[in-house]
Amino acid sequence: MKTQVRSLSVSVVDEILSHISPLEQNQDIDFFVVLGHVLNTDGTPKRELVARLETALYASEIRPTAKIVVSGGGEAAGFKEAEVMKHWLEEKGVSSDRILMESNSRDTVENITMSTTLLTQAKARSVCLITGAQHIKRALYLLLSHLNFTNKKMDVSHLVSTANDTEQTSKESLMRERFLLFKDLGRIFGVWQNRDWKQSPESTLSPLLRMDACVVELPCLHSASMRISA
Repeated sequence: MKTQVRSLSVSVVDEILSHISPLEQNQDIDFFVVLGHVLNTDGTPKRELVARLETALYASEIRPTAKIVVSGGGEAAGFKEAEVMKHWLEEKGVSSDRILMESNSRDTVENITMSTTLLTQAKARSVCLITGAQHIKRALYLLLSHLNFTNKKMDVSHLVSTANDTEQTSKESLMRERFLLFKDLGRIFGVWQNRDWKQSPESTLSPLLRMDACVVELPCLHSASMRISA
């Protein structure tokens, strides 16, 4: 069957994500998925990662039966992000049998795809994604796209951690996130596989990706085919 294609703009992304609610008080959650962040050179977590873990800790206390996936394969001083995250949570009193480590991912796309593999193996029905304010839109849309593209059904919600980081509100960072969203969607949908692609879209993919108009031609995302928490 021929893959459907549509024009995906920033406004379309916003509209789809508007149907994905933050975690509600009485909402059932099987798993929290906490996305990693680059570590300090000595292997300790940076403030942004601590903020995500603090959010996960709070969430784990109000959902004591939910498990937690910590995702991140970045390494510093011999420590991987997922290992540092698991250790931090255990030190705060979270039982080790509630924590699943995904320690091979090298970026957000792999965070999502590899964590989803763990969730599928665990037969998860509902998942709450936890990451930073700057990162949430891209990560959440990649998760929805991957679930849709692989025909997996899960209820999705999210929690946003907050860290006093000026990077979160800088125009340059927001533009970078916008660019990475479209670049990463290409990998999710199998348009290209090279995670180290760094050339400008105009020079290599101008028929496919037009950043000046913020439009990308990708397989259609059918929100109706997903079970979305509203």
